[in-house]
Amino acid sequence: METKKKLTRAQGVEAAIVLFTLNTGREGILRLAARADMFRDVPPEALPAVRDRVLEEWRAFAHASVVYGLMHRAPNIVVAEYLRETRALLARQGYDAAGAEAFIDGPFAAYMELLVQERHKECPSLFFRRVLDRKDGEILSGSVAVVSGVMAMLLCAVIDKLDGYDIQTE
Repeated sequence: METKKKLTRAQGVEAAIVLFTLNTGREGILRLAARADMFRDVPPEALPAVRDRVLEEWRAFAHASVVYGLMHRAPNIVVAEYLRETRALLARQGYDAAGAEAFIDGPFAAYMELLVQERHKECPSLFFRRVLDRKDGEILSGSVAVVSGVMAMLLCAVIDKLDGYDIQTE
């Protein structure tokens, strides 16, 4: 029988922060987008804005995945304390106060809604719609496959990692 590592509440929040940070590095996200051939039809003058949307959407999905994982594997107080860290996490990613609010109310809320309603399979469609303003049939199937696969792996990895911990409330 596998023994779970005991974490204090603060350590549980820190573990969640590490999971978010590991999965939201700029270069890694842009490599994923390039591997998914997302920039194929983007005019050069629009490329910086599309890259920024890719980064924001992926960060929103990653943040929602960590919150979702905590909701299933940690006490509610840990979820609440991790959510309180959102603005600080975003500040480290370069967001100002207005940008953080827009992130929380926009992309993060959209992915959270899908995850809590157990509609995980709709996350890639939302991602492409928000980043490229395209519907499923307008996106290369290889692009969808890459993004869908990495989203599924991220969500599973977060849940699996958190499942290895017994996060305490005190």
